[in-house]
Amino acid sequence: MGHTVSSDTLVELAKSKSGKDTVTLKIGELNGAEINMEVRRFLPLAEFVKFVSDMEESQFDEDEVFRAQFGSIVFDTSLCEYYTNIKLPANISEAYEVVHRLGLKDRVLDVIGGTKQYISLLECITEAQEHVRNQKGGVSGLCATLIKAANKFDVNNMLEQL
Repeated sequence: MGHTVSSDTLVELAKSKSGKDTVTLKIGELNGAEINMEVRRFLPLAEFVKFVSDMEESQFDEDEVFRAQFGSIVFDTSLCEYYTNIKLPANISEAYEVVHRLGLKDRVLDVIGGTKQYISLLECITEAQEHVRNQKGGVSGLCATLIKAANKFDVNNMLEQL
């Protein structure tokens, strides 16, 4: 077997193979000025993990009611926030509209859609969301709901009403 390749050598090799880490795409013109966005080809580990974490409970509203469409809405806007240099509106409705009116999600997917990291990201998000759905929908979900209801139960208020 030959000699061992050091981790430093591998890191240097990865840097040399990376080429340009971003792609510049024109997204439109406004008042005669060209508007561009930078799309990153991959996410660093910490941001990959945070993206998955942000998506875990995205299919549940503030009352813990399952809403499948919420996951898609959050994913579309998060994809643009994590992979590009654009700042979306804080209002989720406005952000979602901007993403789709300007075709930003499609533009990002043109750059990263077939990459191994993107495929892994989708798999991790699916697993995380399934885990949360199972927790909230199964026996543990029922127990959590009962505990939450019990914690909200105000004995003094009930006695006053009686």
